[in-house]
Formats: sequence, C-alpha cells, structure tokens
Amino acid sequence: MLLPFGEAVPLPRRAYVEPGFFELDRALFRASWHPVASEGELASPGSYAVADVAGERVVVVRGADLELAAFLDGCVHRGVLLFPDERGRVEGLSVTCPYHGLRYDLRGRPEPGSAPRVRVAAGAALRPARVASRFGFVFVCVEPSVPELDAWWGETPPWLERASTHALRLGRRVEHAVAANWKLCVDNFQESHHFTQVHPSLEHRTPWKRSTSVDLGGAFLGGTMELADDAATVSDSGNARRVRDLLPRRRVQGQLRPELRVLLLGPNQCGGPRHLRAAAARPRLSDLRARPLRGRGGRRARVRPPRRSLLPARARPGGAMTAPLHGLFGRPYLPLEHLLSAGDLERMDDEVTRGLVEVETTYTGGTLKWMGVVAPWIMDDGYADAMTTIEGLPDDELAQFLALAEDPGAFDLAQRATLTFGDETDHPFTPAQLRWLSRRHGVYFPWKVCYHLLDNDLWEDKHSGAGKDYSDEAKQIFPETVRMLRSLPFTEVGRVVIFGIEANDHAPLHRDTEPGKSLTVAQSISIDPRGNKRFYLCNGEGDEPVVVDSLMYWFNDMDYHGVLPDPFFRYSIRTDGVFDRSFLRGLERATLGR
Repeated sequence: MLLPFGEAVPLPRRAYVEPGFFELDRALFRASWHPVASEGELASPGSYAVADVAGERVVVVRGADLELAAFLDGCVHRGVLLFPDERGRVEGLSVTCPYHGLRYDLRGRPEPGSAPRVRVAAGAALRPARVASRFGFVFVCVEPSVPELDAWWGETPPWLERASTHALRLGRRVEHAVAANWKLCVDNFQESHHFTQVHPSLEHRTPWKRSTSVDLGGAFLGGTMELADDAATVSDSGNARRVRDLLPRRRVQGQLRPELRVLLLGPNQCGGPRHLRAAAARPRLSDLRARPLRGRGGRRARVRPPRRSLLPARARPGGAMTAPLHGLFGRPYLPLEHLLSAGDLERMDDEVTRGLVEVETTYTGGTLKWMGVVAPWIMDDGYADAMTTIEGLPDDELAQFLALAEDPGAFDLAQRATLTFGDETDHPFTPAQLRWLSRRHGVYFPWKVCYHLLDNDLWEDKHSGAGKDYSDEAKQIFPETVRMLRSLPFTEVGRVVIFGIEANDHAPLHRDTEPGKSLTVAQSISIDPRGNKRFYLCNGEGDEPVVVDSLMYWFNDMDYHGVLPDPFFRYSIRTDGVFDRSFLRGLERATLGR
C-alpha cells in the first residue's frame, strides 16, 4: 500500500538486496522518462548521445531536419553496435555497421543497396524509442504505454518554471559508481538526519531540524535546508565570498532534477552521471562594476545590466524607434549555447589563458577611426588613432617609425603620402612599431592580445576556407580548443581569432560592415568562455547599450559594437565562415517560430 508522503515508512531490507526486487526496479525504470542530454549537446545535425535505460542501449540523434529521433542501438542484421561512443557526431548524416557495412539514415532506417550481400526484412529498421524535450533537456522512454512526457512529468517545480534555460550550459559531467542499491542513494539524498554523525560541519551550517521535504506528486522530489543564523553559505568557511550571488536567500534547495540520471547496474550497484549546470557558477554580469563610457562632450553613457529578454530597441514616446539595431531575425543578437555543444568551457579557458602566455600575440584595432568604421559620435573621444598619428608625424619621427620595420630600406620618405600601415595592408605593424606608437604617441590599440588560430590575409576572405587550416602552433598549444571549434556547424571556416582586452581597456563602438554594402549578414560564432567580456551593441548616441549576456552568440556586424571597460583581462574567440544550411534554417525556424 502506498501511504501519503508524510506517513510513509522505509522499505524492508529485501527490497534493497534481493534480485527479484531488482527486476521490479528495471520494470519501473522502463516505465519512466529518462534524461539523456541537454539540447545544447544535440544541437547540430548528426550529433548524438547514448544512454542505458533499464538495460536497453538507447541512441538519440539530431537529424538533418534538426528533428530528434531515438532508437535502440544494434544493427538489425547481427545486432552489432552502431554508436560505440557515449557522445559524438555522425559524419555524412548516416551511420554504417562496422560488421557488414549496412548503412542507416538518422531515422534508423537501412539505406537500400548499402550492403548488397546482406538480406534484411522489408521495412526493417532500428527499434524506435520515444523522445521529447523540455526545459532544455532531452528525455527518452522505451515503453510505448507510458503517458506522454508532460502527463508523466506532473507539477513543475517553481524554480524550474522561473529558470531561463537558455542561460544554462554544460559545465562538466561527473560519473560516480556507487556500491549500493539506487534506492539507498535517493534515500540518503532526501534526508538530513545523518548530518550530525556524518557531516558535522554541514550540520553546523544547515541544521537537520530546519530541513523540509517537498513532494510534488510527479517526477520531482525535493526539499529545503535553512541556513543557520551565523552562516552565509554552506562553504567550508561559511562565508559568502565569491559565491554570494549563488544563494541570494537563506535557504538551500535540493531537488531530484531532470539532469540527474541513475543507471541500474545490479541489485547492489548503480552509477550516476550528472550534468552539472553552471548558469550561476560565475558572478553575474550585472554585478561587475565598469568604468563609465564617455559620449560626445564628456557626457556619461548610460549602461544597463545585461538583458534576459531579446526585444528590439525600445521606442521613444510617439512610437519612433531610437536607432534600432539591424540584429538577426528581429533580435539584437542570437544566443547559441542552447543549440551548440559548448564542451567544457572551463577547460577551454584554462587552455587558452595558459597558451596565450606561450605564443606571440599582437595588437590590433588601432586604425578604426582612420578606416571610418567607428561610431561618429565617439570620433572625438580623445583616443589616438594609429594611421592618423602616422600621417601627422614629422619626417624625422616617421624615419624613427620606419626604422622599426622588418625591412627599413624598403621605404622612401618622399613617397610617404602613399604609405599605409596596419592590418590588411602591405605593411603590417611590427611588434616594435606597435609599442613605439603606443608609448611614444599614446596610440590606443583596443585589443592588445590578438592571436590567429586560423589566419586569413584579407577581410573579405574571412568566410572562405579554401586552402586554410589551423596553424601547427594552434593545434599544438590549443588542441582542445581547436577540437571544439572544428565541431561548430560551419561548412567552411575562413578565420579564427582570439581577441583579448587588457585590464581597464575597452573596445570603441565600431561596425565591420556598412549597411547596404553587403547583401548578407556575416556568419560567425563568438565564444566568451568566462561570460564576463561585456560585449555590447548600440546604434545611436545616448541609446542604452544592449549587453550580450551569452557564452556563445551570433551578432550582426553591421551594428555598431564594442566592449565595456573592466579592471581585469577579458577575451573571446570569434570564428568566421559559412554556416551549415540546415543549422541556419533551424536557427531561423527556432527564432521566428516557423
């Protein structure tokens, strides 16, 4: 008999140890929906995840049409596994059996003629499983008679209703093999009575007498633990320090959540891979203090905290738009981390920041005013431009500048009016020239840490991958970063650059392409592994900047964009190329709802 939650008593011992009860457990698991991945891990066509569901090996894969399909792994001919890895991406949008070469599409259907010597029954296909997604997670069920996910789910916890799942990302995956029955693990998670004996320090900060249990009557079981009066968090010290924003209330909430998956390995053993979400693991961007930007006449520019909503620019009284952003599909920018498998961004951050110490970087962005791409209302902001400075040098100082070139003898002072220097010119700056301009004449280079993992010579070639590849140095120093970048949904990649902003620097508002001069929006993906760069968009003087609150994003570089100043180093990685057409169509469909 199933007693009400508050009156229930523990199960008898045999329910935890006898093989017969284990079979009942497997039946229970078969009659349930199970989380297998986040939607971001299955964003691009061909990406897949494998999960064990009550002894069945289930594969979920994203098709060329961006729809999800699920089926049991095992060739229909001899049962050989088709997906040997737990996660990955299928090349060519089909999978081939390694035994006899029978090929399947991403709906699990054998492709005719792929293995002419193999006979399979007409209409044979991989056994389907059910798949559904909710709140950014992908679920599967192997039992046809189980209700649909929404009906099985039951009441949704308020914290999940409030959560912005687009801000969630995969931080890391941890797997524990536990020598205990799975029900004991759940029991241990749910009660706090053992704190006094097992976790005395935790008991001091969250006394068991202050704990509660909450039964929502569906897929969720959770509770709360009230913090002690003298504790700010459950950290070892009890002090908030850098995690103060994680616990704005004096309560710790625990839930058996959809990203926790339990595997049944036997009556006395289970495994628990858990997708750890890091949406709140860093200080929120709105908490970062910035030196204010100055507009024309020294007026302070208004800066607001990052937006969660992606609404078009606000209208002034009377309905007139204030310098609206061109944006993408009607939005200022598109966050992409919910569509792409970001991988381990903390690991990428470790690799990039360590690697930037080992490689030679350069300055860039010092000629934006001379190029005429800076927003007109900040042209007189006082920051010196490189080419404007060079044009104004007297001959003797210009001679000093030319002496710092790689081949000083190649220049004729008499021809100075024809000489141009800097990015994508015949005379790129040498490191010595960059330092001399900066230190002698106060020239401002916004990006003092610039490194090309995959280089291109001219701006207009940044979307062509012909004859290009990641440099040998990039592949040696940044191997995990290159691997992740290769997985992005591009058919061609023409340029990959790390742009770094030093402490207290900023990138002035500028645009890469003038509206009307290009028929299409440049296709690019920017990655901000730390989530603290504060890249922003703004098309009008006095307008509020739209700060990009995303770890991976695409923006329209016909809009003026820049980076707000902060007292610490920041960087992002930008990849330019040509999007996979199915990814672009799916992105448009997901954004416009059609």
